[in-house]
Amino acid sequence: MLLVRQQFLNPGSWLPGPYEMTLNFETVVTPPLHTLPLIVADPGEQQFWRVLNASTQAFVTLQLLYNGVPQNMELISIDAVPVTGDPYVTTINIPPQAAPNL
Repeated sequence: MLLVRQQFLNPGSWLPGPYEMTLNFETVVTPPLHTLPLIVADPGEQQFWRVLNASTQAFVTLQLLYNGVPQNMELISIDAVPVTGDPYVTTINIPPQAAPNL
């Protein structure tokens, strides 16, 4: 499972404020200063991923890149609702509080 969430930087306050995004409780940083988190797979290997966007307001855009080129992913369901139509996509926009299965 991949867990994306907002880590608010002012704990103890009832007001939302500045935050950083985390992936499995590790701070997500953006290139070029840092590398993005990597999931390593062998060529042709199939993996099943469950991704949870546990943020309160942020949409998460998910892509699988190989040499900078978005790859096809099979989207099985979102919030346990099976996908109808063509399940192969290169980009998935995950709304807050949603959990797609890939």
